[in-house]
Amino acid sequence: MDLGKRILTAIVGIPILIALILAGRISFFVLIEIAIFISILEYINMVQAIDGRPTVFVTIVGALGLPLVNLYGGLSADMAWLLLWFTLALSVETLSRKRINWDCVRKSFVGVIYIGGLFTVLTMIFSLKDGSDFVLYTFAAVWVADTSAFFIGRFLGRNKLAPRLSPNKTVEGAIGALVVTAAVFGLLSIMPGLTTIERVIFGLSIALAAGLGDLFESSLKRQAGVKDSGSILPGHGGFLDRVDSLLFGGVASFLLLKLMTG
Repeated sequence: MDLGKRILTAIVGIPILIALILAGRISFFVLIEIAIFISILEYINMVQAIDGRPTVFVTIVGALGLPLVNLYGGLSADMAWLLLWFTLALSVETLSRKRINWDCVRKSFVGVIYIGGLFTVLTMIFSLKDGSDFVLYTFAAVWVADTSAFFIGRFLGRNKLAPRLSPNKTVEGAIGALVVTAAVFGLLSIMPGLTTIERVIFGLSIALAAGLGDLFESSLKRQAGVKDSGSILPGHGGFLDRVDSLLFGGVASFLLLKLMTG
């Protein structure tokens, strides 16, 4: 891993990301759709090596459509969209292959939910009161968790966390991420609407979810026999390699914020 390139990419990318989030709902929505498009292509490229290729067009349309229908109709519209998408997927499978390849349909569905659905949760956070702030705090919590896990694991790690999925991750790194993220957010008194204990729970939960998200993508890469999901980001690998923690972390953030802020 080229640590220099990794740091440079972060220095360039983070200010752009913050600017797009603060620019408003439309710019953030466009950012999410671009992120979905890149991520779903990487997902398809990975899983095509695992016994069957999902239908590219159907998977892309399904994933890109979820945040769009959620923008206008919420979760009920998402459910209707998934039913419509499933009908489309079966129709395309029947017409293109003369039979339904259920393995390909399953991979397409997982991609739509994993990429399209979990990115949509970030737009739902943005729609909350102080939503743009909470999106930034969610990103920050994931970044703190990932960074602390990386450096603590690198310098203090001795025991492998999940060697069959990700041989470089350590128990010490995972625990360090939980402790550091909880401590940072416990001290982050400027975070709106949350008490100190709620901020600690927020940081702890995001760090835990981020770690699980990382391991989930690692399991996909291990099945596909690839080291990275792609090569779009210098020093980082694929785009999905950088957002895997965020996708799970976003779900934890949204659920906690709904409980804590109403």
